[in-house]
Amino acid sequence: MYRLVFVLSLTLLLSASIQGADMPPIRSAAQINDFLAHGEGFAKFAITGDVQSADTSAPRFWLTIRDKTARAAIWCKPGVPHPSAGDKVEVRGYLRFDRRKEPLAVGEAIAKVGTGTVDPALTVKLAELDEHKHHLASVCVEGTVIDIVEDEVDAENCFLLLKDGETIMPVAANKRILHARERLIGALVRLTGSFHTSIVGIRKFSGPYVDLSDKHGVDVIRPAPTDPFAAP
Repeated sequence: MYRLVFVLSLTLLLSASIQGADMPPIRSAAQINDFLAHGEGFAKFAITGDVQSADTSAPRFWLTIRDKTARAAIWCKPGVPHPSAGDKVEVRGYLRFDRRKEPLAVGEAIAKVGTGTVDPALTVKLAELDEHKHHLASVCVEGTVIDIVEDEVDAENCFLLLKDGETIMPVAANKRILHARERLIGALVRLTGSFHTSIVGIRKFSGPYVDLSDKHGVDVIRPAPTDPFAAP
């Protein structure tokens, strides 16, 4: 009986994967986001849009692409050409869910097809960041750094906890671009990065955050107080 149930379950999973492979590819960023938010199984995609950002510091890299419908984040395999922000590209790949049920858009091929545009950063208050309107958008935010904590998954990264009024927002940052980061605690800062609705990977915190741009870094508006007990 248990063997029969297992065989039937495996058959259904294989059938869903085959059906996904046979379906026409998804053609827009909005459809990619909708599939990853509400779908299951496997699907192919082929979209054309403008690269808004590309972290090409590693063989596997992330890029954000914008078309007429939305922005989408795509994780690219090693060997895929590295695009630059502002390139108009065609990206082909597939959508799947890993064993932890985390959604992934995986780019297998990228071809530059022209020159696009990069949206300017939007100046937004932390409390006004909207998970639909600002998802994957470049934003400029201000706040006081109340703490800096290690990333539980990636030892090269850390999180600044940025506070403005009653709102606290984590800001993911690579340690190599944060010089003397301990001096930032208590400082009022301005920074630019991309806004994400959730963090990839298993962490205690999985809500919205800002991913600090390597290009812009952190601008200190008001230094931290010299008296350590005066820090928030």
